[in-house]
Amino acid sequence: MVRIQRNGWLALGLTAGLLCPPAWAAPSNSAPSDRAIVSPDPIKSTSAFCTALHRVDAGIDEPGDLPPYEHLVRVLDLLIPKATGPLRDSLTQMHDTFAAVSRASAQGPGSVLPAFAKLGDPALIDVEHRIAEGIKAECGIALGDPAKWPRDTAHSAVPAGADQSACPGWPRQSNAIFSNRFPFTIDTSGANYWGFNYKVEPGGSIDIQGRFPRARYFSILPNDMHTDNLHQQTDVHINPDPGRVNPWRMEFPAESQPPYTLHLVFGPQPADPAPNTSYVGLTKHGEPNAGGIVVYRIYGSDLGDKPNSADAPLPAITVHAPDGHVTQHFDECQPYAKPLTVAFEDVPNFPPLPLPGFYAVKQPTLSNSSNYNLPVDVLANPDVQYASLFFTHRFGRLFVIHGKAFTSPDTRHGDSPSAPAEVEGWTMCNYNLLAGIAQTCLMDHDLTIGKDGFYTAVVSTSDDRPRETAAAPGANWFDWGPYLDNQMTWRFFPRDSAKIKALTAALAGGQASAEIQPYLPQVVYCDKSVFETGGWDACAKRAGLAQR
Repeated sequence: MVRIQRNGWLALGLTAGLLCPPAWAAPSNSAPSDRAIVSPDPIKSTSAFCTALHRVDAGIDEPGDLPPYEHLVRVLDLLIPKATGPLRDSLTQMHDTFAAVSRASAQGPGSVLPAFAKLGDPALIDVEHRIAEGIKAECGIALGDPAKWPRDTAHSAVPAGADQSACPGWPRQSNAIFSNRFPFTIDTSGANYWGFNYKVEPGGSIDIQGRFPRARYFSILPNDMHTDNLHQQTDVHINPDPGRVNPWRMEFPAESQPPYTLHLVFGPQPADPAPNTSYVGLTKHGEPNAGGIVVYRIYGSDLGDKPNSADAPLPAITVHAPDGHVTQHFDECQPYAKPLTVAFEDVPNFPPLPLPGFYAVKQPTLSNSSNYNLPVDVLANPDVQYASLFFTHRFGRLFVIHGKAFTSPDTRHGDSPSAPAEVEGWTMCNYNLLAGIAQTCLMDHDLTIGKDGFYTAVVSTSDDRPRETAAAPGANWFDWGPYLDNQMTWRFFPRDSAKIKALTAALAGGQASAEIQPYLPQVVYCDKSVFETGGWDACAKRAGLAQR
């Protein structure tokens, strides 16, 4: 019998908080100061471990240009021999958790998922809290205000079951309250996620009957048993039910929520696939597929950034056996019929660690990886072109970004998603890699964009935030938070738009055309006083950067 598995095998991914054990995390983004608190004991601060930590943080002992997970493992290799007692034990636990992912990557998809699952285990939150407390005790170093650090799991303020989905057909859910942490690095600017597991019985099928949500983007994506993507069903490409309208193709009455019907078929894809149909009988690489997970994504809900389903219920699900009879059915469902009573600050999360999360260079280049360079997709969205930059306080207190903005419909202020534009949408979010908490996430129309079509973003601590001046108006501030380093991640969608295809080619190392080059952001480290005096132009000139 074909059945949806409510508690089946666990899959994980960048946007897969819905698939992990609950962790319940929360930092404070309003600490009076984001600078490190350093009050070293004159004896302890000269210990072998503290000396080694200082050398690593200063870039004196640098493992080199390695993928982030492997770089962190090498950093811990430098520190563990110098540590003692419980601190050494916790550093070793962290090391072994990340090293297992690196080893599994070389062993194939079947090994990656069990190793990657441990990165989403709340136990790692407690390990890193012990490390943060141990470093504070031994070296007198803490990032931010320890009284405002996120909770560990022993101090969770999340009532039992509060993180569970209210919809039986979609038992997994992810949102900005419960899943805003490592390793998910989710987008918190109106993005919401749900999922269900399926098991393949050849000849069977699943019907998904939903309503077009009020949002910038949505998709329903089946993934195979390795968490590799299969054929996605994406907003504009979905045919509405007969006689109805797809709002991504043409405007429709504001009060209307047109229905659609999708099909998952447990067989191989034919030469002429049916519309609105994904064939899930084979994996991405052509082997028999035992099952997987279906992910429902909404980006840029018109109802705002808080958890919601964009004014549409979650779709109904009907499972059919090979002979066609119905084996399971779930009605459409409102996931947040009862408002959430849990705040982000109630949820346990990772503390800021005084450890570098990646190899840092003074002039970083854009990375286009969407899955931590792992050999499987881990549910990453194939409709999105990801781009990331990594930066550190070693080279400056302000990190300044300047680029041209793609045009997109502003559906939160009345535009139809079918309105003419270059793309459906794009967002910017910054994170610290080891914590994974979205410090600031802004959708395109949340950004201040100049009359010339360009935007300027400044990433800094609250102490270093520049004043708005006549010479530097309209800068978009992103909170660096209490961390040594950060990453900025862009999400451009959909990937099949002409402009994003050209951007993708440029990110992959191709020659950027004169038309697409302005959309590739330029970046510099800068000082607060320089930015206040002359904005982006002054920072670029000081860095000797040729402006586009």
